[in-house]
Order: sequence, then C-alpha cells, then structure tokens
Amino acid sequence: MIRSVLYRLLVLVLLLTAALPGGITTRAAPAGGLIRSAGDGSRSGGLESDLSPAAYLPLVTLGAGDPAPNNLPNLPSSPSPADGAANQSMGMDLSWTGGDPDGDSVTYDVYLEANNTTPDVLVSGDHTATTYDPGTLSANTRYYWQIIAKDEHGATTAGPVWDFTTGSASNNPPNRPSNP
Repeated sequence: MIRSVLYRLLVLVLLLTAALPGGITTRAAPAGGLIRSAGDGSRSGGLESDLSPAAYLPLVTLGAGDPAPNNLPNLPSSPSPADGAANQSMGMDLSWTGGDPDGDSVTYDVYLEANNTTPDVLVSGDHTATTYDPGTLSANTRYYWQIIAKDEHGATTAGPVWDFTTGSASNNPPNRPSNP
C-alpha cells in the first residue's frame, strides 16, 4: 500500500515538474541506480538485501537539465546619423544601439564604404563600443554602413545597411595677413 502511494506520488511529481525550464534529468546513483529511503529520513545507496518496508526511488534532479539555449544578439538599430541623412559633418561619429537579450558580452564588426550599397570594407572588427569614429570623411559623398553583432557564444545578427551623405567641405576665407 505504501509503495503504491509513493509510486503514484513520484509519478505525479515527475509529471508536474516536466514543464520546468530545466526539465528533469537523471544522474548516476550509487550501486543499483536507486536510493533507499528507510522512512526515517535517512537514505543509503544501492539495493538492500532485506525486504523492509523501505521505498526505492530513482535519483532524479529537478530543473538541472540542459542550459537555456543562446539567443541571438539584438538587431543593431537606432543609427546615428539616421538612415538617409544628408549634409552630415565630415568629422562625425557613427553610433547605434545593440546588446544581447541573454546579457552576453557583444562585439561589433563595422563595415563602411563610399558609394557602394553593399559595404564590405571592414573598418573595425570585434569593436566593443556602440560608437565608431571613422576619421575625416570625404565631402559630398554617400556612405553606406552596416553593423554585425556577435555574442560571446559566436551567434551573430547582421543589421540593415544604412546610408548618409556628407556635406560640402567648409570654404573658409584665408587668414588676414599680420602686420610685418
């Protein structure tokens, strides 16, 4: 009777915990693969030779299954300059938002190319910040750029290709001559 009740209780526990995020896993138990519960709270490994009213239970670990799957890094977004922006400074920085839903560390590959809608010039690899200084850009030039995010597990997310156009170079008058 007791064994029947314990068996039904074990089946109920196993069914209810099967939906836990970590699932149910079993691990190796000592000799015989069963744990003996003497009913007084003590346990011993292996099978006992007597047939005392002890319950033999499989060793089960709840919620210790495979780790959660790795999610892809967030899609790079919110570019600055904005996609399609015109008359941008030749000395501006590129910036974007990124990150990872799992909290993993993320690096970024920055691609930037003039007059090419599919930028394939890697200007910074494994960049850790979400801002990049491309240096002084050419005047009146359309630039295309793309960010590819990579998390610490190697999962990657390629952002869209964005573009902007730089403005004219400043035409400053010459310095006034000084008195000799």
